[in-house]
Amino acid sequence: MKNSIFIVSLILTGVISCKSPQPMLNNLYHGQIGNQETDLRVIDVKVGIVPYKASAQIPEQPKLLWDLRDSLSYHLLKEISAKTKSPEEIISLMSKPIYPLEKESPKELPTDYTEYKVRLVFSNIKRYFIDPKFTHPNTRLAYLNTSVSIPLERQGIVFKSIDKLENEFEEIDRGDISRNQSATFNSKLTATGQIGTSVDNTNTSSSDKNKTSSNTDENTVYDKDGNIIGKINNSGNLVRSNSNSNTTTTKSGASANISGEVGYINTETINEAKRVKSQRMKAGFSFSPTEIVVSQEGRQNGDITNNVFVDATIKFTGQKLTDDKPIFTFKNLFNDRFQPTPAEEINFDNRVISYVLCTGSTPLNLNVKFEGLLRAVDNLKGQTGENDLEFDDKVTMYHLKERAGTDAVLDPIIFCKYVYKVTAKTKEGKTLYMRISWRGDSQLYLFSEEKPEEFIRWLELQIINGNLKNLSTNRFQLYFPISGGGNLDIVKDNMTAQDLAKLRELKDWNLEAATK
Repeated sequence: MKNSIFIVSLILTGVISCKSPQPMLNNLYHGQIGNQETDLRVIDVKVGIVPYKASAQIPEQPKLLWDLRDSLSYHLLKEISAKTKSPEEIISLMSKPIYPLEKESPKELPTDYTEYKVRLVFSNIKRYFIDPKFTHPNTRLAYLNTSVSIPLERQGIVFKSIDKLENEFEEIDRGDISRNQSATFNSKLTATGQIGTSVDNTNTSSSDKNKTSSNTDENTVYDKDGNIIGKINNSGNLVRSNSNSNTTTTKSGASANISGEVGYINTETINEAKRVKSQRMKAGFSFSPTEIVVSQEGRQNGDITNNVFVDATIKFTGQKLTDDKPIFTFKNLFNDRFQPTPAEEINFDNRVISYVLCTGSTPLNLNVKFEGLLRAVDNLKGQTGENDLEFDDKVTMYHLKERAGTDAVLDPIIFCKYVYKVTAKTKEGKTLYMRISWRGDSQLYLFSEEKPEEFIRWLELQIINGNLKNLSTNRFQLYFPISGGGNLDIVKDNMTAQDLAKLRELKDWNLEAATK
């Protein structure tokens, strides 16, 4: 019987252990995911171009005593106090910088104007409302790839680098969710019965034993002279008694009264808890000389962001697009009262620049294409999850085929530059071109990025004022060459009244764009 009970218990244990609760929160989707294609224009993607503005740098400030960290200011003040007892002197020393700022060396003017930095704004407009199957609240874009490319016919224009991609990561925190599920199984078997034998035997024995003994001892006591002065007696009785009793009871046999349960209890509990918080790369990019691809990925319970900003540098190369010219940069042409500065006090610089020609330039159209994958949740009763999270959604993935977006247009006035010649006309209407003599003789070129119109204004005011000293200097010479020989001086050492009179006969001072 014992063996039977044990065997049945094992069978129940095996059967019950095959059944256990299943986790749900870790399931990414409920059921099989469908995959389809759609020609519907679920989204529109546009790429805009805005001028890039570099962040202003905070100038370095002098460090004072109180700007030191921790207890350094205390120790420094202690040293200062030990060297002087005048409070005014101490306050004066405290207000001085710990170390003077180094004077900034003059910044070198840039020479390469064949690169132009732009900010590309990638925007997507969702249009889920065009079809009922896309209107479930959990519908979102899973992936979106947008490419911006330079047309093949625009030779000499490339993407040089991507300097910054904003909003690359984002984090969403929706708190905690948990689920508890328990399963308990109990099986019992009961058996009753009685078997057994018994024998009782008792044996008792006893014995007593007594013994008595006595002892007497008497001694005579004498003084020093041998005379008897007394006696000493020593006597006693010794009694010994022993009693022994032994009883032995023996019982042998076997008895079993079976009335009980042999059972199996199985309790299994799943406690699922999930912190719904994740950080995913929201946008990444790859680029080649002719193409930039921005790849965006959605995250659980969050759609792809609407805007991504990319700072890119466009490089222009080739003789048809660029040119090199030696230009002059004139500084401090006017004083604080906006009066023309004498020629002797003018500062100027000469350098060779590379720039993009505006002559013949046309708008640069950047081609835009996009494709993606839409995660749609069936919006049918009884087939969609009712939880705000995505673990029980019935999902269908829709491939959004590659489409052409609206071209991003870069106006040439943004990236092209002008180099100007300074001209004036004689009373006969002949155009003269200004030259400069400084470390050699050359055509005078001014750059469009350095306010060349101020130089024309300076010349006109100096001629109107008629102060010959303001047009006289031995540092450089400005003049118009005249056909047939000779020069019409504008600035030179020791200008004369005749030179000034000839200048006043000129008209239409202007800037003329230089060509290759």
